[in-house]
Amino acid sequence: MLKYLSAGKARYREWVEEDNRDFQKYHQTISRLAETPRQRAPSEHIAVRSQEFSTLGFALMDERKVQEEVVARVFGQLEHLDNMIERYFDHSLASPGAHAGDSFRNLRNLLSLDAEAAEIGFWLANYRYRPSHEGKLKVENKLAAVQSGLASFRRRAHNAEGKSLGAALQAAVASTETNITTAFLLENDIHDGREGFIGLRIVLDEAFDDDLQPLLVQNLEVARRNVAMAAENLGVLSRQLMLFYLLAVIAAAYLLVRAIRPPLRRLIVGTRAIGKGDLSYRRNSPETARIHRIQGAVGEL
Repeated sequence: MLKYLSAGKARYREWVEEDNRDFQKYHQTISRLAETPRQRAPSEHIAVRSQEFSTLGFALMDERKVQEEVVARVFGQLEHLDNMIERYFDHSLASPGAHAGDSFRNLRNLLSLDAEAAEIGFWLANYRYRPSHEGKLKVENKLAAVQSGLASFRRRAHNAEGKSLGAALQAAVASTETNITTAFLLENDIHDGREGFIGLRIVLDEAFDDDLQPLLVQNLEVARRNVAMAAENLGVLSRQLMLFYLLAVIAAAYLLVRAIRPPLRRLIVGTRAIGKGDLSYRRNSPETARIHRIQGAVGEL
């Protein structure tokens, strides 16, 4: 917000609006964490202060925008004043007798007035981006010089065209003075509001540090303990599952050994018998008997 007040760029205001939305979400989270009236009291206090903070900040930015519009009008009026002087000067130079007597001196005063008016714009722009008492005095002095030069021109303007120009310049200078005064008043309001804004920011920072930070730490500690407990329970469950898997593997291995041990034993016995030359050895097992019966039945056929 302070950057917007200094530079007046639209993107700074967009950042302020985005930060304000983020803060509202953050505060809602804090409010949900507060479970007791004692915990809710700091959150409610910060809600009130933050509303004041936000309201003041946006009001200051609105004033800054209005000031920009006022200053833009001053620049437009100064440009219009310069155009009127330039047209009159060019026309007067082409008139007979323009280079002699009061006519020439009046044209010269008119050029000095135009130069002073241009410096009003320069010092006003400088004041806008670096507000200071000295800068304000510069603008006011240049404005006074323009008014003095204009009064001198109107006294010496004897023809209708000169008098008409003097009246038009007087109206333009009066409007310019009004807008410059408005810009100065807005700057005073913005300066005072900025001080109040900074004070509210300090109050909010202290409230966060003293009231909300302990609440956050407390809730983080509760969350840490819950995570630690969940991790411990998971470790116990993992150890139990590992023991179950180990017992299941042992049981499966035992059943597998029991299933393959008898055939292996018969295979070993048969191998030894054949190795000793007993070619009449036959496996005496249900499967072998079944095969012999089938062979016998086929032979009888």
